[in-house]
Amino acid sequence: MKILLDTHLLLWVAAEPDKLPRSALAEIENADNHLMFSAASLWEVPIKRGLGRADFTEDVRLLRRGLLDNGYHELPVTGEHVAVDGLPPDDKDPFNRILIAQSIVEGITLLTVDELVAAYPAPVRPFLRGRLAVQRVLVACTSVRLCSTAILPCQSVVVEERLAVIAS
Repeated sequence: MKILLDTHLLLWVAAEPDKLPRSALAEIENADNHLMFSAASLWEVPIKRGLGRADFTEDVRLLRRGLLDNGYHELPVTGEHVAVDGLPPDDKDPFNRILIAQSIVEGITLLTVDELVAAYPAPVRPFLRGRLAVQRVLVACTSVRLCSTAILPCQSVVVEERLAVIAS
């Protein structure tokens, strides 16, 4: 399965693996998973550091090289990703919105520890450290505007909501 890690998970993998929820670590260490990171996450680090965020201190060049050297694959941001329309305005963070759009367009599961990202109607797997959370799962990609892999154009996105306890 292709897995896209959100920026916090990438930073924790690289510098603070003890912060990773055990279930996220199991997904990351699963040899059957194809691990990916977004160029948007690399862009996010210096921007958030410049805004004074203490949790975004990694050197982006070293982070990228370390990820590539450890078998991660880089996902560039394309016009198709930024053209995704119809995402709910749940989160104003443009980096989160890009990661969500990439997961939808590419059909990749996005691993996240962010509650706002977990609430999007997209292929997201949240790791919210033992909390009861609404997990929204993209059941069918049914809008050409939201997913280039739709076989037949339809009218809307079908999302299944279920309550899940996300173990840490």
